[in-house]
Amino acid sequence: MSKTKEQKIELIRERVKTKEYKEIRAHGLGKFNIQYQELVDILGEPKDSYDDKTDLQWEFIFDGVSLYIYNWKNGVNYCGRLGGRPVEFITDWNIGGNNREKAEEFIEFIKNNRTGPYPEKEINEAEYKDISEIIRELDVVSFRKLQNIIDII
Repeated sequence: MSKTKEQKIELIRERVKTKEYKEIRAHGLGKFNIQYQELVDILGEPKDSYDDKTDLQWEFIFDGVSLYIYNWKNGVNYCGRLGGRPVEFITDWNIGGNNREKAEEFIEFIKNNRTGPYPEKEINEAEYKDISEIIRELDVVSFRKLQNIIDII
């Protein structure tokens, strides 16, 4: 019998502790694809980034090892409002920490216990580039109108 979304989230939360993160000196250990909303469902709301290359991050403990997930050079902080993806549309994420084996294990664990997909948020790279081109060609007034529409959605 297939597990429900709630059962999968509970299984993940048994191994992932978001409140016990310990500050560490860390570096990128890998990449994976998952919807933003799925990460929120699993890990809760992210923290804002402290630099201009990322927009946000989740810090957590997985099986006793400190890890974090973050976007890298694909969001608004790095690419600007016209070139960067809003975090809700980012699907490619990086994982950092000091234990590559545990980071890879976490990625496999998440892949095997996905709670999604969230098709209403999916957008492939070609579609995103088309949308970005259209937005770049807008005048300021049209851009602001489009921004307001996106904010409402």
